[in-house]
Amino acid sequence: MSTPPSPDRVPAFLDALRTHLAAERPWADVPAQDGAVSDSAVLALISGTSLDDAAILIEERAHTMRSQPAQFALPGGRRDPGDATAEATAVRETWEEVGLSADRFTVLGALPPVVLALRDIRVVPVIAWMPSAPASLTLSEAEVHRVLCPPLRGPGSLSDPAVVCWARAMGRSMGEAYDLPQDPDDPDDDAFVWGFTAGLLRRLLAAIDPSLVVEPTEERPVPAYRVWRPAG
Repeated sequence: MSTPPSPDRVPAFLDALRTHLAAERPWADVPAQDGAVSDSAVLALISGTSLDDAAILIEERAHTMRSQPAQFALPGGRRDPGDATAEATAVRETWEEVGLSADRFTVLGALPPVVLALRDIRVVPVIAWMPSAPASLTLSEAEVHRVLCPPLRGPGSLSDPAVVCWARAMGRSMGEAYDLPQDPDDPDDDAFVWGFTAGLLRRLLAAIDPSLVVEPTEERPVPAYRVWRPAG
């Protein structure tokens, strides 16, 4: 196993994010909590050496999953009894889902957790960096349909006004969303990122550089097959 990229090599465009994470409680190290709300963690993996080539890894969940099939998410999942910290959960899940081991990236810290009340889950977003987007991945067929690495800046990016919109589903507004460019080899496909993941991406962009946050000016419907309704 190789050594993770040194924190000394983390590029300057992430300085503001690192300062922001350092000012927060070290959420990546918090122990599991007791009670009705279960613990989860996700890994927000940023790649690149400047804003000009920066990207973030997101995955499209397998269409056969019982929970949130076909939705876009960050690698992650529920905390296992053997996971000592939220960071351990995020690292383990990233390996299981996309085959990226901890020696490929450097964990920078974590944002405060988000409680998903409808699902009784507390999610800790763990933030990491690697020098370049992975050239190849080993995807878990049971969990991951495909992986995208949208850029943070430029045409078709998370800060492109043509991409940023409001999401509408189940007859109401569902917050900000990212209607990423379609796969040119599959014009019937879409890459519509909404819900918790879109909100987290917006928080991350704001912490990296506020100029990356674009206010939506129009509302677009969430593709029907990306809308999951919990049973009951």
